[in-house]
Amino acid sequence: MKNEYGQLLKSHVDNFCGDSPSSITKEDVTGVTIAKFVNTPEEGLTTYVSIGLSGHIFKQKSGKLIRQELLVTIDNLFSSLAISELILSVGKLMLDRHQPVKLGQVIGPLGYIFPEEERTKVTGVVCSYPAFFPDEFSSFEGNEVTVFVELIPITTKETKFIEDCGYSAFFEKIDEGEVDILNLFR
Repeated sequence: MKNEYGQLLKSHVDNFCGDSPSSITKEDVTGVTIAKFVNTPEEGLTTYVSIGLSGHIFKQKSGKLIRQELLVTIDNLFSSLAISELILSVGKLMLDRHQPVKLGQVIGPLGYIFPEEERTKVTGVVCSYPAFFPDEFSSFEGNEVTVFVELIPITTKETKFIEDCGYSAFFEKIDEGEVDILNLFR
């Protein structure tokens, strides 16, 4: 059954990202793999997707069981940053707490997430539906529902805005062009 689920997951990711990631990072302790897809979902963007986190079933507060995978989509300009490590860190947090992440949840501020690039001022992430993929990518049904959650890097100022005004208000700023979530130098 586990192998069947893995094939379903792989087919789902392949359908939207292609079947040839440019690199794969595997974390041995959790068994989670991060696949990097350059120019996905469109030219100029790189997407990192976890594979294997959904091997763990999380219980929501409602009691409903859910599986989750994490992803980050960034401008190719930032593809040398430690994005895989960011995803693995959030995945480990989920596994340690035995809890899924929630839409609009902010993780951080945690200090500068990418200290290797001093121009980036992001200190946390906000959990979202996959912003750059069609709706069909965001979930699929295996044994339980598997939901793909996008981690959007945010600054301390944006964290405060989300806390004060809400996740929806932050996304209104994105939709209005006031915040470019692909620009990690913002």
